Amino acid sequence: MSKTWTQQFAIGVVLFLLACGGDPLPRGDEAFQQGKYAEAMKYYKEALKNQPDNPEIQKKIAFTYFKIGEYFFKTRRVIRAFEGQVEKGIQAAPDPDDPEFRRQLSQTYFALAEAYQSVKPENPVQKEQFFKKTLFYLEKAIETDSSNSAAQQALQQFSEKNFQEMLNRGLNAYKKGPEDPLEYLAAEFYLTRALKFNPDHKEAQRYLRLARKKGLDVLNMNQDMPIAISSQLKKGRLLAYYVVIRNNTNEPRQVSSRNFYLLTAEGDEVQGSTSKEFAEPFQETTLQPGEETGGVVTFQIQPRKKYVRVEYWHENAVLGYKNLP
Repeated sequence: MSKTWTQQFAIGVVLFLLACGGDPLPRGDEAFQQGKYAEAMKYYKEALKNQPDNPEIQKKIAFTYFKIGEYFFKTRRVIRAFEGQVEKGIQAAPDPDDPEFRRQLSQTYFALAEAYQSVKPENPVQKEQFFKKTLFYLEKAIETDSSNSAAQQALQQFSEKNFQEMLNRGLNAYKKGPEDPLEYLAAEFYLTRALKFNPDHKEAQRYLRLARKKGLDVLNMNQDMPIAISSQLKKGRLLAYYVVIRNNTNEPRQVSSRNFYLLTAEGDEVQGSTSKEFAEPFQETTLQPGEETGGVVTFQIQPRKKYVRVEYWHENAVLGYKNLP
């Protein structure tokens, strides 16, 4: 029986695909196993054109982005490119809660942490950035997959190594506070970090409270709109702070008592206001760059609530804050 035109066409398509190398998906898998990640990506994207809703292909593309990022770092030491590829992989993932994807992402976060830990910083600012990134990605690795024992061990070692250094820096800064009150802010910074590594350390807790108390009336010039608290009064359920605020930005800023918020330990917010119960209420005004102003801001507080922080908000962004003892 002679073949129909449709049969002949189908046979022709099959022969054409075979001549061109066949299904791109297994070729992508082969390239991936050989460490040829750019080639694997080409085949996976070709396969995705034929099956745009195939989650397995999408997941393979995500994993390939991760590997391309690792390759960039190992061969060129370009850590930003590594992070960029990881972001692309996360965006390409069909299901961020897929167990296999989370395991692989956790391993990739761990690799990013190791990368930041291995790169030598060029200056103190970069050293601080690399420190934060290392800690961030170690924590992300464990958060993404709690069974990642390598990341858990690395975080423990990282914490033990840095706890004592942060504690010593905090205590040394606190001792310098009487000569330079700005050192109380440095003490708070280091002791807060030390307690992140060892939350139950009594000495660090004690000196952190003291540093915050003594640093209440010190402006943190690293903030856009730093605030200082020089006094505190309470009448019934009204809590009042005499607050000083400075404009460290390059443009005029309108300031008002309504932009201050008092936060509880649970994260609840109490908006600031003014009251006739207290003298020198905070006046709404426009601060030019470099200018300061001050006044009494009041908050309606709840009994048995622990209040831990005063923040200054502008367009839903925190531009300044002061942690309470």
